[in-house]
Amino acid sequence: CAKKLASHKRARPLCSSQTGKEGSLVKAAPIAKPFREETRSLIKDYGVSPRIVGFLANSDPAAYQYAHFTKKTLEQDGITFDLIETSDVDVENDVITANKDPTVHGILVFYPIFGSRPSFFGGSHDEYIRDCISVEKDVEGMCSTYRQNLYRNVRCVTTYNPIKDKEVLEALSAAGLNRTLYEKDESKKCLLPCTPLACVKILEALHVYDMNLPEGNRMLGK
Repeated sequence: CAKKLASHKRARPLCSSQTGKEGSLVKAAPIAKPFREETRSLIKDYGVSPRIVGFLANSDPAAYQYAHFTKKTLEQDGITFDLIETSDVDVENDVITANKDPTVHGILVFYPIFGSRPSFFGGSHDEYIRDCISVEKDVEGMCSTYRQNLYRNVRCVTTYNPIKDKEVLEALSAAGLNRTLYEKDESKKCLLPCTPLACVKILEALHVYDMNLPEGNRMLGK
């Protein structure tokens, strides 16, 4: 979205039929710039290029164009992107295999694949494929975990990790407790789908939100 908006050479006037006031098209490139710079900086600091695989399982020209546009944009920011052209028969197994592959850090699937074809689990079969992507590798925030958390206003993904604190481990050993204890970790933020997230960042950059109001009500009266 940022690339497409940034490609406009000049802002075109817009007019609201309700207010009669003239506005202008906001270019996304300056808004996206700090986020892209942060991404590049993190990749440089860690010394590892994240690897994302994208599965294209249809002959839709728009999906094909979007897939190659995605590849170009990600690689500009130092992210490795492997576009895999597959079939509607194989895409489910391909996604499950990528879930288990430790060299894959993120998964994208380009839709539509099955369109409105119903699925055995309810909803469409495209929705089923979307939910096959593990929450750890869902880079679009569209799997069931992220959708449910968004609906319930849950901001973080809760995980439980083995305690590694040396003093705690020594105390357990001294007490003769040979077991693994886990601690709650809520440091990972939930992902939001890219389009609404982009809208939020644009509104923030334009100072539309009233920061004196509580979260969730900062557009009140606008």
